[in-house]
Amino acid sequence: MAKLFDISIPEGASNLKLDSQGRGSVHYTVKSLTRVPIDARGVLIAMPNTSVDPNHPVTKGWVKIEGKPERHLDVNGEDAFTVTVAVPPKSVAGTYSYRLDVVSAARPDEGDSSPVVTFKVEAKEKPKTNWGIIAAVIAVVVVVGGVMIWLIARKSGGGVPNVVGMNIADATAALTKVNVRIQQPVVTKVGAATDADKVLEQSLPEGTKIAVDTTVALTVGAELVQVPNIIGQSVADAQKTLATAHLSLGKATNAPNGNFSAGVVWKQSPDVNLSVKTNSAVDVNVTPQTVAVPALTGIGLSDVIGRVQGAQLTLSGFSGNLTGSPTIAQSIPPGTPVPIGTAVTVTFPSTNVCVIAGRCIYTGATARLLAPKVAHW
Repeated sequence: MAKLFDISIPEGASNLKLDSQGRGSVHYTVKSLTRVPIDARGVLIAMPNTSVDPNHPVTKGWVKIEGKPERHLDVNGEDAFTVTVAVPPKSVAGTYSYRLDVVSAARPDEGDSSPVVTFKVEAKEKPKTNWGIIAAVIAVVVVVGGVMIWLIARKSGGGVPNVVGMNIADATAALTKVNVRIQQPVVTKVGAATDADKVLEQSLPEGTKIAVDTTVALTVGAELVQVPNIIGQSVADAQKTLATAHLSLGKATNAPNGNFSAGVVWKQSPDVNLSVKTNSAVDVNVTPQTVAVPALTGIGLSDVIGRVQGAQLTLSGFSGNLTGSPTIAQSIPPGTPVPIGTAVTVTFPSTNVCVIAGRCIYTGATARLLAPKVAHW
């Protein structure tokens, strides 16, 4: 029975779920039960409280009280304590527990205890995506693509090249080389997995004379994939998970949810295991968190993708010709604080169709960039 303080936590908070970065938090409401004002002090206790464990997260300082641990409470007064958990990468996996004791600052041996909170440190899996390797693959594909473009251009005699059977990256590069635009939106057609990302049809026959603003309509193959579960993941991890399934992160709406720590996906649409076309976007709700927009000018596309995803933002589009040129502008100035998951766009020199070694599907006048896919070169 509480003597000096009543300590409560939200329903379900006794089982704290850490995000993919090993972070989480629990909010405590502490109410004074004394008849006089009292100075209260929060103290974290590693559980079980039988002996000192030097490897316990509380002992190591990974579990902390935000702000000052001492608070002044008037008669019937109450205050909020927030305890944060931040487990460093590569920490030993295990299940840990702690409690928050609130004692009298004047008489530390008198006080009350909160419910025990338990959290699990998961074993870290080896990253499935090696962005360095992908960047190297992209560089190789650009070189190989250049040779293919030269051969196609020579064969076509300067007219519209035949891009049927090519993946969308090489087809886009070939058409850009001869200043042919791709009609928007690009039509997709569900078929065999081997046809995914390949051009199935083109509206202009090979050799058609190219005029100013010549535009060709393409039909690109797609396959049905199951939407993965990204609930509980950070925005950055969610983007990687979706890229593995050949999907992209769509609109990210910041909305509170007391069961998740800041910056974590707690709702997704389409839902888990639904079948959708490759290249589809998955919209999410994310617990509010503010991040700073990185500098995105003067760099190439692969660096733009890395910086945007590293900042847990999304790249919603770009304009200009990507061939060998760095960015010259970005939609939101660097250093601007924005909600996590905010969409940014970048601009490359001149105005032309997009060329990337991956996938670029347009929306209106600008392109919607989806994660590079290297499965169908």
